Amino acid sequence: MTEITTREEIIADIKQNLATLTPDTVSKYSVMLSVHLASIGEQEAKADLAYHQEWERIRLAIDTDGGADKRAKATQEYYLKRLLEVQQKSTVQIIQALKKRLEVLRDESHGGY
Repeated sequence: MTEITTREEIIADIKQNLATLTPDTVSKYSVMLSVHLASIGEQEAKADLAYHQEWERIRLAIDTDGGADKRAKATQEYYLKRLLEVQQKSTVQIIQALKKRLEVLRDESHGGY
């Protein structure tokens, strides 16, 4: 079996094998997603800069800020910025869920359930 390393592979494995994930795997996935989170944050900052540069370019051709906002939201820069924002939020939620799952697994192993 190949090593699971990407955010998407981790999410797919969690979906497919949630009931059989070991505490070690849950912990490993939490750490790996935390590392991915740092990378997403860096990508998000770059995407935010690119979006603002595109907005400025559009604003020069549009009469109002509101018009520039509307037109800028139809750009690839805006799409990438929003995609990264959603990935960041969902990754944080997955990490929190994995931590909770790890607590449940520990309680089960100690007879807490």
